[in-house]
Amino acid sequence: MDMYCDQFIFGHFYHLVGLPRLIVKMLQTIEIGPDPVGKDESRDSAACHHIIQQTLNHLSMTGPLLGNSISPNRRRALFETTKRVLASAINDGIACATLESCNSPSLLLCLRSPGGAMASYEDAWIKCGMRADAYVETDGGRISEKLDPGVICGVICRWRSRQDESDAVEILVKELTVSKLHRTCLAQPFLVPIAPDDIPYLLEPELSFLCVPKSDMKVFGPFQSLLEPLLRSLGIPKPDDTVNEIVVPCFSRQLPCITPLFPNARILGTVQNRCRAQLSMRTVSMTPDVGSSPLHLKLSLNCQITSRLRTISPNAAALATAVGNILRDLLPPDLWIFEEAASITACIIRKSPELRAADIGETLIPVAGLMQKPFNDNRTYIEIMFGLDSLKEKQTWFRKYLDKLFSLILPPLVRHGIRIEAHSQNVLVRVNITNKEITGFAIRDFDVIRIHYPTFLRHPDNENALNDIPPGARTLTDDLHRMWHAVHHSLLQAHVGHLLYMLGLESKGGWRVVREELERALNPSGDLDGRLLYDFWLKETMLSRCFLEMRLRDAYAKFYERELPNILLRDA
Repeated sequence: MDMYCDQFIFGHFYHLVGLPRLIVKMLQTIEIGPDPVGKDESRDSAACHHIIQQTLNHLSMTGPLLGNSISPNRRRALFETTKRVLASAINDGIACATLESCNSPSLLLCLRSPGGAMASYEDAWIKCGMRADAYVETDGGRISEKLDPGVICGVICRWRSRQDESDAVEILVKELTVSKLHRTCLAQPFLVPIAPDDIPYLLEPELSFLCVPKSDMKVFGPFQSLLEPLLRSLGIPKPDDTVNEIVVPCFSRQLPCITPLFPNARILGTVQNRCRAQLSMRTVSMTPDVGSSPLHLKLSLNCQITSRLRTISPNAAALATAVGNILRDLLPPDLWIFEEAASITACIIRKSPELRAADIGETLIPVAGLMQKPFNDNRTYIEIMFGLDSLKEKQTWFRKYLDKLFSLILPPLVRHGIRIEAHSQNVLVRVNITNKEITGFAIRDFDVIRIHYPTFLRHPDNENALNDIPPGARTLTDDLHRMWHAVHHSLLQAHVGHLLYMLGLESKGGWRVVREELERALNPSGDLDGRLLYDFWLKETMLSRCFLEMRLRDAYAKFYERELPNILLRDA
């Protein structure tokens, strides 16, 4: 039975309107209860105290939202965010969800504290009405309409375990004393905070070009020769000593972080309105007036966007060219790469295949962009571009898409142990401009590539391919199951799952199509390696990342995960 949820009721004092059906449909197949992990084992009190205070600060700044004064687009944005907050709260074990009956034919999804951690809030709850029309239950308390997902976070955070403030301070002092990160931390001045009004600046950032002694830098690949044509187009002068100095681009807003560490660096020039940021915000491509530059610059941006700081680690710079050489030789011909041809501290030069695509009548589109919707239009760009008006057309297109995607992403994983982080931001679809057929894909961001070296070295031809990757590098792993879990998350949950949801196929046989195309690509009846992966991905439960828990803990380097029912097994 499908369950449709379009509103929330907060017992005692809150009432939230508007929730898409995705979360409730998912929850129907998951008998969700309290987290089996004890409170003391799963959440530390210092983090909890910090989280509650952060949430209260947020609510005090935002204040109440008056429903009648919110624009439809703002309401829709809050609507989408709220859905994700509640789904994450349940999946992460922060809230306990149960199905309850009421005085109507429909059911209610009720969210409560998993353990009643704070006595004054034990009776607080969040209820989701399972029908399209509005449903309100006052429970004897005051009801007020709220759309701000921060309000939900305020309730959820109060459900988390809490100890006395003195205990929290004691834990904090102890951790700071023994933490290796704290003992090696170099205090630096803060950068200028980024406010909402600064977003246009991030989209078209100012670049600075520094002249730095080569002795202060570690260079990988032909960095200087690749950058020279771009410098000429931008009018950046050459260094006085081209033998001993090198030019390094950076975001101008990063200069306060850079100049204290490189006292011998000097600015050769700055440019404005000559580049545009890509999806990650830290990678920029040049505007057409600069010339048809095939280069993209991936630069450090000390800003946390989604779950990560958008900086470039030394490992990413050091391994970029070596990983690119491996991928270029082993990936299928129709799976192109944005080659990371050269790198230096905090800058990676990418070669874009856009000109290559244009020469054969193709274009490259980020998959994440295809899932978006134009302003005031309920159709995705997929539906608009490919003319998907009926359910049958969407199902047919989706099957063809998966056939091409799986045939290119999965063979490197099965045969060579190469894990591609194939979420929708890292993957671009290649489309024939004339007939709009999908001809292949292109991938980018080599920092998240992983190689299971026992599988990789089974092939004699691969024996020397790892010579440029030092032992112990994070690119190499011997944990095959961890790698398979990661691909399940990035490819099947984040990429394919989001795609079928945006096409409205989640309750229209979408997951059945995914299973059928996986079986076709992996051939479990005739391929032993394919069988092992197929059986692993079709287990009853899979690890799921707890992103809300990570965000509440202010953690981005360490994953928090829980075993949840496998979304891949969902029946329509």
